[in-house]
Amino acid sequence: MGRRQAPLEVVSERFVVGDVTSLDDCRRAVDQAGPLDILVHNAGVGGTGWDDVLAVNLTAAYHLCELAEPGLIAQRGAVVTIGSNSAFVAGERDADYNAAKAGLVMLTRSLAVRLGPYGVRANPVCPGWVRTPMGDADMRQLSSDVEEAYRLVSRYVPLRRAAEPNEIASVVCFLASEDASYVTGAAVMVDGGSTAVDVTSVDFKAK
Repeated sequence: MGRRQAPLEVVSERFVVGDVTSLDDCRRAVDQAGPLDILVHNAGVGGTGWDDVLAVNLTAAYHLCELAEPGLIAQRGAVVTIGSNSAFVAGERDADYNAAKAGLVMLTRSLAVRLGPYGVRANPVCPGWVRTPMGDADMRQLSSDVEEAYRLVSRYVPLRRAAEPNEIASVVCFLASEDASYVTGAAVMVDGGSTAVDVTSVDFKAK
């Protein structure tokens, strides 16, 4: 489900055009999908104000998981949510986004605890910067040169670059698959190592 039909047509033959902040649209999407064995909550916004950011990033995930729960239990399915490393580290702005993603991580871990006895797994994936249209738009706030902006925001990331979308998708597919049959409640950092960095030490280079 998504608001824009064109991107949905690229990724799936079956889709529902709708708004995740609408409980009716969420119910319609779950009903049309039938009993779900996999639920991936990938909706996300930033910079649109507290109420909208919380509604899209957190409240919508709660409602979708609640609506899909009977099917997930019946199928012994898996939930994967797209969190962010912003759930664990804070910058000088975007308190609404940080709070929403932190809430999403804990919502997902709570689902893992509650639904685990029914065979349902739930894991949040937590990316850092990813080269997407949303990421590009953020980069343009930093510099008119998007590549230079990505370089700047990645200068302390151990891998020294932003992620490609397929690198996040691969982790999502793993967590949704039977290869991850004993992985649940794990916040999987896919951030190039950025949350491993002690920012108070970056000026002290190894001799």
